[in-house]
Amino acid sequence: MVLLLVSIMAIGMQGAVLAQEESPIDRFNEILERIQNFLSAIAVGVATVGYMIVGYLWILGRSDPERRGSARRAFIDVTIGVAVLFLANVLVDLVQYLVNG
Repeated sequence: MVLLLVSIMAIGMQGAVLAQEESPIDRFNEILERIQNFLSAIAVGVATVGYMIVGYLWILGRSDPERRGSARRAFIDVTIGVAVLFLANVLVDLVQYLVNG
């Protein structure tokens, strides 16, 4: 049991040593990935709420063509937002690829 704990601590210390020897580009990539993941998680939540609101508007506007039209426009807007989110992720990956060479 003690040998297992010592082995785990040694592996953890090696990771700490390796983390100190990171190049600025690796650090930049790590920061960029964390920001990308954080913003993507928020955007997915906002898109989900947007689609829920669109569904609510669609249900409420079943007899009123004007309300249904506004629900359709909102659906298109949310879908465009999701497409922009996807393209932003692709752009971040492209920047990382160009920086890494």
